[in-house]
Order: sequence, then C-alpha cells, then structure tokens
Amino acid sequence: MSYEDLESYAVGLALALAIYFVVLKLLPFLVQKAFQSKPARTVATSAAATSLSNAISMKPKFAFPYQELSGETALAAFEAMKKEGNGVPVLIAGGEQYRQSLADAAQYRPSTDETLRKATAYPDPYIYRSRPRMPQEWSVAPAVDDDGQPFLVKHFQGGFRPCVTLARIPAATAADIPAYLRLGGWNGVPEADVMVALFRKWQRDYGAEIVALSLDAMDVRVTRKPDTREEALILAREHLKFCPTGATLAECAAELMVVRWWHFYWD
Repeated sequence: MSYEDLESYAVGLALALAIYFVVLKLLPFLVQKAFQSKPARTVATSAAATSLSNAISMKPKFAFPYQELSGETALAAFEAMKKEGNGVPVLIAGGEQYRQSLADAAQYRPSTDETLRKATAYPDPYIYRSRPRMPQEWSVAPAVDDDGQPFLVKHFQGGFRPCVTLARIPAATAADIPAYLRLGGWNGVPEADVMVALFRKWQRDYGAEIVALSLDAMDVRVTRKPDTREEALILAREHLKFCPTGATLAECAAELMVVRWWHFYWD
C-alpha cells in the first residue's frame, strides 16, 4: 500500500468515526436534553403565570357588602336598607368599575381608625374668628324643583344611571362613611378626617346625611335648612371652603336656604 493510499484510508476512517459519533452519540444526547428541558420551560412558564395570577388576585377589592341595581330603584333600596339598621347605606354612582376605583384609591390613604381618631380630635375643621359680613344686596334663590332623587343617581345622560351600587358600610353614622371608604386627598377633595368632622357637625346642626358619592362628587340630604341669613352665610362659608364652586358667599347662602340636597363636586 502506497503512502497516498494509506493517507486516504486514514482520512476516510476519521470521517467515518466522526459521523458515527455525531449520529449515534451526540445526536441522541442533544435530543434527550431538548426533551428534558421542555418540562423545565413549562415549569418556568407555569410559575410566571402563577405569579401573574397572584398579582391579579392581590388587587384590592371593595371591602363591603353591596348589590347592584338600576338608578330608578336605588333610592327606594337605600331607604329600605336604612330601616334595617345594620350599618349605614350609601349609593355609589356606578358598578364594578367605580367600586374598583374606590378600592384602588383607598389602599394609599390613612386607615379608618386613624381617620376617625383625627376627626374626633378636631371636631370643627373650619374655625373662623369672625362672622361673615352681611352683603348689601341679597338675591333670593328661586324655588327648587326637588323630586327627592340624588343628583349622582338621576342626572346621567338625560336619565337615571343604568347601574348603581348600594353598599352597606359598618359605620356608626353616615358622617363616618368617608373614613371607611378612605376617601379624599386627591384632585382637591378634602382629606377623609376633614369630611368626617365636618359631616358630624352638619349632621348635628342640619341632619345632613351622605346618600350618594363617587371619587370626586357627593350628594348630601338635609332635614333642616338655615333659619336666618346670618346662619346661611356661616354655613355657606363652610361649603365654599369645603368645595369651592365659583359662587359668591351670598349666592351660596341664598341657595342653602331653599334646598334639601347639597351637591359637592371637585374638579
């Protein structure tokens, strides 16, 4: 056998051994690794999905018993729940989206206990040293066509809201509702402790009762109106401090002497 033949034979043998190694040894090993890694990837994917599911499940939930109903029946259901006496009712101007918005906002606000403690420590959040001056001109507000329905429930695109939430709040009084829902502190809305302190005062003086609310609005029903213009001016000054509207003190006071619903809206 010549040297050239021997060299060709050696090259062929080396090539055959390489093919043998790839086909019979390396390829099965790679296939086995691929199948072994598949469950690992599945486990990783499953873990990621579980984490996402946990994150979703940890999203704050609306914490109070509730029922959804139509706007037309909302006030009647409110009154029925009020008579039951187990907690206090409140209407929320919308369904699941509104409840979730309240729950999302509440997680960043002070606790109910802290809010109630602060409200009790400062029973009158708006203290003035002097009485407001009587305006030189006083325009009597026109009579109000009051059908007894909260603004937030009835006035929606020309009619009642299609969906309203009636929630039962475990509060001692309706004035404490802002503390339990942990309202306020955004978009000019006063802090919840200010609301509670002020509504306790208004409840004592005017029978004020929170009936309906959203994140930036509130409907309050009263059982008594201011008796005198001076009293109306004092109340109007508190209203405009609580929720500025652009109205003059006299205009606000004149309106408070004729209405039984107070509507607050912060924009």
